Amino acid sequence: MKDVFKGMGNTLKHLEVVHEVFENDENFAPEEKSDYYIYKQNEEKLREDLKKLSFCIQLYYEKGRQMILADFLEYIFLGRGYYSMKSREDRDYFIKAVLHFVNLLMGYEAMTVSSKLRRKFMEKLGEKIKEIKDEEYYEELKNFTMRVGLKKEETDAPPYLDRYFDSLLPKTAGGLWHELLVYIFLLRNNFGYIIPLLLSHRLMSLDGSIAPPDFLIISDDKRIYGVEVGTKKEIQSGSFSLQTAIPTATIDTINSRASDRCPYMQKVDTILRFCNK
Repeated sequence: MKDVFKGMGNTLKHLEVVHEVFENDENFAPEEKSDYYIYKQNEEKLREDLKKLSFCIQLYYEKGRQMILADFLEYIFLGRGYYSMKSREDRDYFIKAVLHFVNLLMGYEAMTVSSKLRRKFMEKLGEKIKEIKDEEYYEELKNFTMRVGLKKEETDAPPYLDRYFDSLLPKTAGGLWHELLVYIFLLRNNFGYIIPLLLSHRLMSLDGSIAPPDFLIISDDKRIYGVEVGTKKEIQSGSFSLQTAIPTATIDTINSRASDRCPYMQKVDTILRFCNK
């Protein structure tokens, strides 16, 4: 994963360099100053508009952090990673890679019961992102030595600390990996062309919006179906179907929930067998 994070980091650094060069008037020759002023004016207007939208907190802030982290990971695999699938053999490697990544996500759940791991994680996080140390429950969670983030009857932490722990990981307790597993399931069973909408939490029109399902499938007979991951979303799915005339089904990944917040990190044998096929 270090290579993946390095690639993402280099992309952000590259974009920063482009901006830093153009926002510095010393980089422009005298006859090019008009280009600098045009850029600066638009940059200032952009900053004002984004501030009115509270745009930047959609990229990183405590309240929505677990969704933001999950979105970035889904972008890696389903926004850019699919470009790596140039052949059937590549698809097989991609499927295995996603399944191994799912196992990594499961591994993060060891912090629910390992206070040593959790403390190391919190300390490292505070070093890398200084403002996290100012969050209300940072120190309390870092020094907490009992179980956190488990079911109500199993956790030793108060509810607010459970929620704060959740905010530090990408859609934990299986949310992210269940979506990835459904994508692999749909892909392997060759239901048709799979359109991931995991990053499209709202489809916008000028006057309104609609919450789409997690996936759309274009079948071989040219029909379109929606697939929503997880139960208890019947109202959302029904509303989408009524407004679009696209039938939507719900898929629950109950067989992969054996390790959700598992204190002893039980391995999911079905996934491992799947991965070695």
